[in-house]
Amino acid sequence: LRSLVGSEMCIRDRRRVRGSQEGKELLRKTRVDSIIKVGSVITLKPTTSVLDALEVLAANKISSAPVYNEERYRYYGFVDTLDLATYIVHLFRKNRQVHSHLFDPKELRPAFDMPVEHIINMSGRDAFIPLSNDKSVDIAIETALKYGYHRLAIHDSKGVIGILSQSDILTFLNAHINLFGDFVFKSISQLGLDKGKIITIPSTSKMIEAFDKILQERISGLAVTLPDGRIYGNLSASDLEGITEATFFKLDAPIFQVQEVSFTLLLKILLLKLLKQ
Repeated sequence: LRSLVGSEMCIRDRRRVRGSQEGKELLRKTRVDSIIKVGSVITLKPTTSVLDALEVLAANKISSAPVYNEERYRYYGFVDTLDLATYIVHLFRKNRQVHSHLFDPKELRPAFDMPVEHIINMSGRDAFIPLSNDKSVDIAIETALKYGYHRLAIHDSKGVIGILSQSDILTFLNAHINLFGDFVFKSISQLGLDKGKIITIPSTSKMIEAFDKILQERISGLAVTLPDGRIYGNLSASDLEGITEATFFKLDAPIFQVQEVSFTLLLKILLLKLLKQ
């Protein structure tokens, strides 16, 4: 369902999501504010630093947060892990122009103190889209897919009361999966969702190369491969967790080293590969 709801194919053929008449009616009659946690919005101030934003997202296990100005009672937009990744990649390139292999925490500190209001939707992939709390789940799905965004800001007459994410929609669909027709029992291949390109990166590549590729390909994550081509894990913008001015140098390190993949395993695979040649 994650692939189905988030894919372009779903935009072209939402009938598959809506399934039977019962499922269709359920989506039409269910209000969005009934499937979110109302009043539990974690926000960032416009003056919150990039460093603090990274820590807030990691501590709360979330990938984004709205930026809210308490004095003006105004939401400026979302800051998510892709915005932070975009900023970090630009910072790395800027630092590389000055130093080839030096990452001075004192020089980097001002960049990490940058207020998040300057990086709102820096990735261009998560604009602030509000949706009234009395709208149906059906309309929410249609709105999210139309713009290709992962979350919507749900509001009432007083302001934002919660954030509707893809996970909220998937949880709701899964709870009522028996109402959505026979397609839910079909394989990914039968639904035609296995045609996409698997974008990978070798575990020996540098972390910064992985984040750069995520941004260039406009995707959320990469499959990380071992030297023999096997996929052992993945890397996403959320893996920026723990990056500060003091640990910035890790972006110049191989993925396997940062993700603590066994070096012995890598060496064994490389030797086997050489022997086959």
